Parts: sequence; C-alpha cells; structure tokens
Amino acid sequence: EEVPLSDEVHVADSLNGALGLLSSGELGAVVENIFIIGGGKVYTEALSSPLCKRIYFTEVQSDQFSDCDTTFPQFADTFEEVQASEAHEHKGIKFMFKVFERAASKESDQENNVNQANLPAEDVPPPAKKA
Repeated sequence: EEVPLSDEVHVADSLNGALGLLSSGELGAVVENIFIIGGGKVYTEALSSPLCKRIYFTEVQSDQFSDCDTTFPQFADTFEEVQASEAHEHKGIKFMFKVFERAASKESDQENNVNQANLPAEDVPPPAKKA
C-alpha cells in the first residue's frame, strides 16, 4: 500500500536528482540546509560530491554495535574535524557529537567555483534564473 505524501514532501532517486529539484523551482529560495540521513549509498554519494562541505557526525564509542552490516563511509582523507562535544553517555552507551568540514587544501579550483551548497548543512544553490 502506497502512503500518500504531503505536497511539501519532495522525492528524488539520487542526490543529483534532489539538487535538481532545488535548482529548478521555488524550493531553492526557501531551503537553507540539506541533511542526508542515509542509507549507506546516499552517504557515499554525498561525501563524494564537492557540494558536501560539512558533516555533523555522532561518534558512538561502544562495541555493542560492532556487528552492524552498514557503516558510515570513511572520510578522513577529505574532511577534518573542526568541533567536538564533550563525551556523553545514555543507557551505558558513550558518544560524542563532532563536526567535520571539507579540507580546503583538498578541493580543486573547479570545486571552489561550485555554488556553496552544503550537504548536509550549508546554503543550497540558488534557483536557476530565467532569462
């Protein structure tokens, strides 16, 4: 059974498709941030995009989840930690909140000229202007 969606819900089958929705209509004028919430393939696609400038990351410090079949992709070679919370604990599970930003030295000149959209959390490209 298909669940009806609100007119405010927009669905795309890829990251580029979602960005296309933002650049082709009124959405680009009202959407300030994009948050990618999974799964694994979408994370990989977002991290490989030069538009992804910042990562909000929860680091879980527990062996309790070591048998999970999906993990967040590696990103240490292109992002650097810029902020970390103090350690927290909830029901015996320790975790920290961290923020990573794309390392400026890792970006090419071409990437620096791309609209400063951020996946998951920065300005989105402005809507396309009509001539």
